[in-house]
Amino acid sequence: MKQLAHFFVRHKGHYVHLAFFFIVLTTVLPFYQVRTFDFITMDDPSYVYDNPHVREGITGSGIWWALTSTQYFWLPLTRLSLMAEVSLFGIDPGAMHLVNLFFHVCNVLLFFSLLRRATGCDGASAVATLLFAVHPLRVESVVWIAERKDVLFAFFILLALHAYQTAWCRRTWYRFVPALILFVLANMAKPMAVTLPIMLLLWDYWPLGRFTTTWRHLFWEKIPFFALAILLAGVTIWSAMDADNLPSLRLLSITDRLANIVISYAVYLRQSFWPTGLDFFYEHPKSHWQAIHLLQSLLILSLVTFYAFRQRRQAPFFLFGWLWFLLTLLPVIGFLQNSAQVRADRFTYIPHLGLCVAVTWEARRLWCNRVAGVPILAFLAFCSVAALSWHTWLYAHQWRHTASLVAHSQAVSGINFINQRVLGLFDIQRGAWEEALKPLQRSLALSPHDAISQRSVALVLVRLKRYQEALALLQKSVLENSEDPQIHYLLGTVLLEMNHMDEAEQHFEQAFSYHPAPEYLLDQAGVQLARKGRTQVAARCFQRALAREPDVFRFNFHLGMALAEDPAAALLPLLRAVRLQPHDVSALFNLGKVHNRLKDHSRAAEVLRRALKRHPHDPDILYELAYALLKLGDRPSAIHHLEEALRQKPDFTPAGQLLALARRIAP
Repeated sequence: MKQLAHFFVRHKGHYVHLAFFFIVLTTVLPFYQVRTFDFITMDDPSYVYDNPHVREGITGSGIWWALTSTQYFWLPLTRLSLMAEVSLFGIDPGAMHLVNLFFHVCNVLLFFSLLRRATGCDGASAVATLLFAVHPLRVESVVWIAERKDVLFAFFILLALHAYQTAWCRRTWYRFVPALILFVLANMAKPMAVTLPIMLLLWDYWPLGRFTTTWRHLFWEKIPFFALAILLAGVTIWSAMDADNLPSLRLLSITDRLANIVISYAVYLRQSFWPTGLDFFYEHPKSHWQAIHLLQSLLILSLVTFYAFRQRRQAPFFLFGWLWFLLTLLPVIGFLQNSAQVRADRFTYIPHLGLCVAVTWEARRLWCNRVAGVPILAFLAFCSVAALSWHTWLYAHQWRHTASLVAHSQAVSGINFINQRVLGLFDIQRGAWEEALKPLQRSLALSPHDAISQRSVALVLVRLKRYQEALALLQKSVLENSEDPQIHYLLGTVLLEMNHMDEAEQHFEQAFSYHPAPEYLLDQAGVQLARKGRTQVAARCFQRALAREPDVFRFNFHLGMALAEDPAAALLPLLRAVRLQPHDVSALFNLGKVHNRLKDHSRAAEVLRRALKRHPHDPDILYELAYALLKLGDRPSAIHHLEEALRQKPDFTPAGQLLALARRIAP
């Protein structure tokens, strides 16, 4: 036995490398399927493919928007990471899913190395890491692109803990600077990172064991972290107020709030050990909780807390893990309620680290000294990780696209207003307007005051040309949500379709008078007005959008099109549009037309040749280029292009007339 022990000691480095490899492999296996997954029609549109800033990739105006936008709180680092991906890979859901998985794997490795470094227990560290890595509660954070913020903020939190561990060994005044910087970066990914100072105090308690004699000093040295936490919390509150997203204390009574908090803690604990019935949305019971559930939850939490404090000398790791779980959940446990959900799987990403440590080290303490304790523990750990991995693979598979996720949600939680709304929005996204109406109307029936459901039903009715029904719904909705710019925009759209132009413009103006007035609404209203011939009013909409976001291609292009009757005015926005997207054929073609109308035929020919390279058989481009070449005196090339235009479109009368004129001109 001694020789075997010496063998393992001599080759410890190799086994550690093998452990790292095994952890990576085990983490990737249940999640690798995400490479083929699609976007989810819930938050993904506003975070990625319907967001004009993200769609453009990394740009100067996009960076400024990411740093200043308060939509969905202040999340600049999350937004910048998504923009960088679009620049590298385009709008590719598979690539974005794999980047989420990459950050999750990094977090798993950081957690493992942090535990090894602090405790020296390789086996227990590996087991705790694997329990965290493949738990089904990780699915939402890893396979939902909009939840990039979870894996990203955890990445910086774990780096901050590593930096703090390093700083603990030093005595310089600036030793905490790296951890403070990483704290700021974590909060720029997700405001839930604000609990880092509490995590550091718990880390001092265990595994560092610094609470023995100098606990007051530990609080003093955390003052910079607590001060920064207060500052960052202030930024979060300001951003929520700016986006009209501040949680309210008036939605529930204090009694209902506390009852639901206790029950939520107990449900999170139950899901940790028995992860069944997982869903992307858990509807808030509000005041409809049951007293028996509250008593059961209170009893469970009290017993675990009593055990943790009772065993704190023999098992400080258990108290550490339990307090970590309770305290890091505080920001999202429901003291402030601003949505219809009572809890979310993604909220457990950081809290579960403590729970996995508590369970693993307590099992090690209770069993390792028993006969055959180590083999039994190893077998139980293997079975647990295998079972969790299998369950995670099955649950992750439900996230492959919106339809499968909604079907799973209906099977687990029944029909609720959120899964019906998501299904309806998915139908809208794929152009199935008739099919979208039914689930959206169900959603509205289940939650009559939900503004998103009201807007979505109205949008479908507009597309189906059922304007009177849409108008009636929106007139009712605007009484409840008088400061919702999107409802005013939809009202303007309906009135425009009904040819009530002045009323439509009034509602568009109201939509843009609220803060923040979304730029995309200005753009969409301009498109609607231009389609109805109100080009001057449309141009003002585009100009207002550009005043805020001057480097968005779509705004510049639409302004150029609205000003087409005034080529001198249309030139600058079209030049900007081509600069922003040099290969966009529509922008190149319309810029060429403007140059022709301004009699700058050489530039027109240059731009139109670029467009023709992209679409070599487009009759409109061929005609416009032929006109420029004819004006430049290149009669043979002009005739060639006109003949090709007529081959592609034989009834193209202007091309036929210009060809006849070109042939009459003496060579």
